[in-house]
Amino acid sequence: MKERLDVDPRSANQASYLHPDGSLEPMSIKGLQKTVAEWDRSAVVPEEIERILDLSRRLFVVGYFVYENFTYAAYESVRAVIRAIRTLVPSINLEHEDDFRSIVDEAYEVKLIDKETKDTLMLAWRLVGLRKDDPDHVVSAAIARGFIARSHTIIGDIYSPGSSYPPANPS
Repeated sequence: MKERLDVDPRSANQASYLHPDGSLEPMSIKGLQKTVAEWDRSAVVPEEIERILDLSRRLFVVGYFVYENFTYAAYESVRAVIRAIRTLVPSINLEHEDDFRSIVDEAYEVKLIDKETKDTLMLAWRLVGLRKDDPDHVVSAAIARGFIARSHTIIGDIYSPGSSYPPANPS
């Protein structure tokens, strides 16, 4: 017999989908799946980065059952951006693998990302990175949705044909 998962009560008062007319859909698996389906996946990205983004999307949907997964989903989406930056900017020293600020600063210096993107990444990292220091910290579904959507857009932008850093071999 299958065990039934119940919705995490913290999800009950959240919206899962924002309709084009501005109305909100109550939290549901279908609503979360609709949200995930709308995130930009137009660029051809390396398989490793796509796997991280896919994990982020799956964690976001199952946040319906375990609310902490919204935070984990946001964390993974930011990690995908950092992996993309490190793949495309060879000047990033491997000594800085865990130094988020150095990686983002370098990407900004070489004009791979703009100031708004740099600021967004720093804010996202501060919010989702708090989990390391405080395991009870979670971000809301809405905040996670914003960061994940923005991560998809950033990756789409840096791997787009017009980018100054096109991947040599995207697969």
